[in-house]
Amino acid sequence: PIPLSFIHVVGGTFFNGTSNVTISGFYMDKYEVTQENFLSVMGYDPASAYGDGNTYPVYQVSWFRAIEYCNRRSMQEGYTPCYSYLSYGTNPDSWPSGWDTAAHHTNISCNWSANGYRLPTEMESWFAARGGNLTHNYNFSGSNSFDAVGWYNGNSGGTTHPIGLKAPNELGLYDMSGNVFEWV
Repeated sequence: PIPLSFIHVVGGTFFNGTSNVTISGFYMDKYEVTQENFLSVMGYDPASAYGDGNTYPVYQVSWFRAIEYCNRRSMQEGYTPCYSYLSYGTNPDSWPSGWDTAAHHTNISCNWSANGYRLPTEMESWFAARGGNLTHNYNFSGSNSFDAVGWYNGNSGGTTHPIGLKAPNELGLYDMSGNVFEWV
């Protein structure tokens, strides 16, 4: 079963500024991963100083920790993890020391047919942020007004904010513009 907060993004084609890109359908959580979610899976919360609380998005997470989170959450919920490290498998507990350093990022592969959690590709993220096939070609994800859909330096007070407080985009996805950076 698909988690309740996930939305099906119907596949389609869009112009990425250089060429047309065709995306297959995929599922995406309508909210950013919260500090509470990250803590429940990883056992620690790395966020501090820029907005702290259960409903705030997690931040100060490397790409390596993001994929580890995906695999660990997949295993906790009975899904097949997507990421593996060389021949060490998909369980991060089996990965060798140093797997999470920049020199080793090419040793990680994604099984695209696995049903576990994974990061969206750059083009999937872009397509979803634009509103997928329902796009109105807004300047920001869901509006031409950044204030309506996103937290940024001009309206945030220098801190993150709880997820889902601003308007969603056409697909019902929140915080696709602003609040924290996303890994793809």
